[in-house]
Amino acid sequence: MIKALNNHNVLVTGGGSGIGLACAKAFAADGANVSIMGRSQDKLIRAMEEIQAADENVTVQYFVGDVASEEDVAAAVELASLNQTLDIVVANAGTGGLSPIMATSGSNWDEIMRTNLNGTFYTIKHASRKMSLSGGVAICAISSIAGIRTHRFMGPYCV
Repeated sequence: MIKALNNHNVLVTGGGSGIGLACAKAFAADGANVSIMGRSQDKLIRAMEEIQAADENVTVQYFVGDVASEEDVAAAVELASLNQTLDIVVANAGTGGLSPIMATSGSNWDEIMRTNLNGTFYTIKHASRKMSLSGGVAICAISSIAGIRTHRFMGPYCV
């Protein structure tokens, strides 16, 4: 059966749970080859099994890494680029915390910025290089309503 995304290669960061997993499932259901990236191998294996349970013929693979590491992102992009092409990327990985700004540690701030900002930058930077070799590609960066409807205990995340 030919599906809308047959032979398209997709990378979803933060693909082991939540919105990322839902995106990966939807792409797989439409016939795409799906690669998911995240920091927890156990979570990624469960996610991969969940995706394959819906259709054992789907190509799904995972990469354990941190989007805060440019090297990890570059390696995940290479893994996802089956036949040297990458068609769709979802920059979804993110993290946050609950504390007022005055109680937020510098290390917590840095962790959130490295994941949410640097991780998105690295994902788009490395994916776009590979995607420039394909025609008709798409990049989606997931954001949060917290960017426009702030919460007093989520300052770093809202940035």
